[in-house]
Amino acid sequence: MKFNKLKSFLVLFLLIFCLMVSQNTIVFAQEEVFESNIDENELTDFVDENNDFADIPASQLILRRERLIAEIEDQHKQLLSQLSIYQDDERNFKVAHDQYQKLQTLNSIEGVVESAKKLVLSRNIALNSYLNLLRLKIIESQGIELFHKERSVEQLVSLQEQLQHHSRKMEGAVNREDVNQLALEFEPLSQSITQTSYYALSILTVGRLQSVYDQSVVINSKILETQSTQVMAESTNRARSLAEIENLIENTPPLFLEMWAEINQAEGKMSGYESVYREINRKLNTIFARLSRLVAYFEELENIR
Repeated sequence: MKFNKLKSFLVLFLLIFCLMVSQNTIVFAQEEVFESNIDENELTDFVDENNDFADIPASQLILRRERLIAEIEDQHKQLLSQLSIYQDDERNFKVAHDQYQKLQTLNSIEGVVESAKKLVLSRNIALNSYLNLLRLKIIESQGIELFHKERSVEQLVSLQEQLQHHSRKMEGAVNREDVNQLALEFEPLSQSITQTSYYALSILTVGRLQSVYDQSVVINSKILETQSTQVMAESTNRARSLAEIENLIENTPPLFLEMWAEINQAEGKMSGYESVYREINRKLNTIFARLSRLVAYFEELENIR
């Protein structure tokens, strides 16, 4: 049983917490601006443009989103608790492993086998919650292309089923040979979990900013609809401000197209989604800066007459 392989999964778990912190910063920092500008009718207009929600009334969509957010929060709490259990089992396994290396007795063998089984099972439980949390966040996100949303959810569900199958086999393991064999069998599954996680994290990261941008386009359209030709002619300052906003909106989509293109091409690359995820996070700084400026422009526009 390789202790270092088990320990390395903590790194994978930590990805989700980095994700949640960064995306909450991106989205909820502008939440007040968007909520003050979009009413239920505007939300309905926005829904009509998104095929995956096109047939759902706005009120039901809001209720569904609230339920999803509550489910995400509950799953997050469960994962924290399960990680704590995993860390305790990890410490117990290390003690049992050290005892076995020192004593080489039948009791020490039994101790390390049982502690290894317990550690694997607690790891699988935590990993299953991690994958489920990713799945829920992808379903909740509105800015992800439908193809990627459906594909990633399908992959995550498949991995959850494989984890559950592996856990059932581990529960039936009776000796250290069985445990070692199941540890070897887990290696390709762990690689799939890592790649799928980075894929999910990549589309979530881009999707969150895509959603903010999409809402900005809706807000700008509503603002332009309310501007009469006479008002625009009489207020050159407001006309210039609206033109600046329009320019910013028109120049941003190519950046998103570039990000989605990198995700589409990632599967064929040797480095896979991990390198794409890290590269995307660097490149998204430009998009984030533009969206922050766009939100600031909307706020300024309230005072420009």
